[in-house]
Amino acid sequence: MLRGDALTGEPQQLTPRSRSDQADLTAFCVSEFLMALATGLAVAMASIVYGLIHDWLVG
Repeated sequence: MLRGDALTGEPQQLTPRSRSDQADLTAFCVSEFLMALATGLAVAMASIVYGLIHDWLVG
């Protein structure tokens, strides 16, 4: 169940109310996706560098 707005008592809407809200939501989703992509690339690069250093040290 959705809780209502504390001030007005109106039920909260799951969909954005205006075009600017939709734009903000889209920008937020895009930024979250880019952050996840950057994190994945950083982990992959760290794994590759670790593998290279490990191979170099071990032999």
